Order: sequence, then structure tokens, then C-alpha cells
Amino acid sequence: MGNLVLVTGAGILKTSKNLAAATRFLTYLLSPKAQQYFVGNVGEYPLVKGVVVDPNLLPLEEALRKSPRLDFEKLPLEEALKLLRELGIL
Repeated sequence: MGNLVLVTGAGILKTSKNLAAATRFLTYLLSPKAQQYFVGNVGEYPLVKGVVVDPNLLPLEEALRKSPRLDFEKLPLEEALKLLRELGIL
């Protein structure tokens, strides 16, 4: 069983033709400046220390306590996985 928490993710595709630029972009996304933007304008929880959290957000621990608990092993993911494989993402 686990908690359902929606997150925004970023990554680098294995087919990336510009690994250096992609890495710099991900590094920027994790900078305090970018994290403060996401906290203040998007309502995200910060991933780095030193970023001022929006006072309207629930404390992360409370949000996790209130999130639904799911047995991820029982989710019907085969169709989604099939599509991701067909698209070459996995």
C-alpha cells in the first residue's frame, strides 16, 4: 500500500540528441530560483532547501496523511504500459 501523490516530473529521454543542454535544463529546474517560481506560481512543493513554501499549501506531511492509500500492485496498468512501449518511451 502507498499514498497517491501527484508530482510533476522531468527527465532526459535516452534518444536525446543534446544531453548537455538537457542536463543543464534539469539542473536549472532544481535551482532555488526555478523552485521558487514553481512554488509561487504553480502551487508546487519545493524540492530544494531554502525555498519559501506557499502558506496556503498544506504541510507536505499532512497532505501525505490525507492522500488516498492505494495498493499499486492491483492497479490495471498493462494498457498504459503497452501504449508507452508502443511509443518507444519504455
